[in-house]
Amino acid sequence: GPAAIFGAVIQANSGDGGSVLYAHDGLRGISNWKGSASCYVPCTVCPQYYSFDSNGVYVAFRTLVDAIHRRFHYRSYHNKISTDGMWMNVRIKFSALLSDIGNWWMVIQNQWNAVKDVGLYVRGTALNPDHKTIAYTSIHHATRAPLILKELNLDYDVMYQSNSRNMSLDANPGRRRREARILDTGRIEKVVGPGHLKFRSLSRKEIAARGYDCDYILGLTERPLDGALLMDIDEHFELDIKRNGGFVRGGSRLKSVLVKATESGEDCVVTKVVWEDCLTGEKSVTHVNTLHMSLGPSMTKLLVKTEQDSLLARVKTLSGRNNLMSRMMLATGSSMIFIVKIDKIFDRRI
Repeated sequence: GPAAIFGAVIQANSGDGGSVLYAHDGLRGISNWKGSASCYVPCTVCPQYYSFDSNGVYVAFRTLVDAIHRRFHYRSYHNKISTDGMWMNVRIKFSALLSDIGNWWMVIQNQWNAVKDVGLYVRGTALNPDHKTIAYTSIHHATRAPLILKELNLDYDVMYQSNSRNMSLDANPGRRRREARILDTGRIEKVVGPGHLKFRSLSRKEIAARGYDCDYILGLTERPLDGALLMDIDEHFELDIKRNGGFVRGGSRLKSVLVKATESGEDCVVTKVVWEDCLTGEKSVTHVNTLHMSLGPSMTKLLVKTEQDSLLARVKTLSGRNNLMSRMMLATGSSMIFIVKIDKIFDRRI
């Protein structure tokens, strides 16, 4: 992911380039790296529950409603999800939730944070003051990204931001007003304070002037402070790491992280990592002092193994029951590719 190579290039430019190794599996071009992960949108780092549709209690309610709808009125259910432009299936998998008491504790903690940060979605009902909310902390961190890049004094562009000629837009499609799920950006802007987030909702006339169908695009918002990373920034960063004495290892998939216990026995530190060559399948080991990972959807298994694994633990490993990724949320947001217009299809096989 982008976070890993950003960390590597910052470290390489700090005078310690000779001890930096950046590795990837060579699949960045077909991954989220070149999609939403390359967008600079500070407001999206706030918790999902800032949108009412993603509040835990509401998601549980919608999960039950959808299950009933799908079971007894499948045709109507299928029509809904195939025509709703912003249909997002953020639902609870109750089997995973019930399989481990730890999952319940995680859900309860998240819901308690929602009560503290947003309350009843009415101004004044939140328990936390604005400066102690998660959105305040995370967005203030996110908006430092351009400042950090500026401090690196790189001789090439890394990020382009909105300006008078090129503006970042957030489109909300839907055939009915209730389908257009628009994040309450006004609430977040008040929490974070001026200068960190800017939004401007376009009028129906302005939406039409930009070439959108006003009966389908029900909301269009300008984001003057947002931007995106350049598509070839990974190549520039790799060259920069090498120029500063660092190393780049492509086509290598991370297979295992080896650790040892600290003296207190209450924690562990990383000592080695095991790579697998994506072409030959050959494995190799690298000794490390610190490890920084940025994992995407390709990360499907996370198994913890010890020398004292019991027979039950080994059975769970074989059955996949102890895969920690099955208990985690695989994506904190949603990505969507919006095809605006196709003039001509040259190959009918497409």
